[in-house]
Amino acid sequence: MRKKLTTCANCEQKFAEDFQFCPYCGQKSNEDLTLSVLFYNTISNYFSVDARFF
Repeated sequence: MRKKLTTCANCEQKFAEDFQFCPYCGQKSNEDLTLSVLFYNTISNYFSVDARFF
C-alpha cells in the first residue's frame, strides 16, 4: 500500500499526507484559512507592540 504524499508549501519537500507538520522544516501541513484566522491576524497585527518599543 502506497502512502499519499503531499508537498510542503514552505520548503517544497514531499512527505506523508497524514503528518500534521513537515518533518523537514516544521511548517504546519494544513493551513486552513477561515474568517476567524483572518480576524485574529488582522487584530494582532494592529495591536502588537514590538519589544524594542520600550
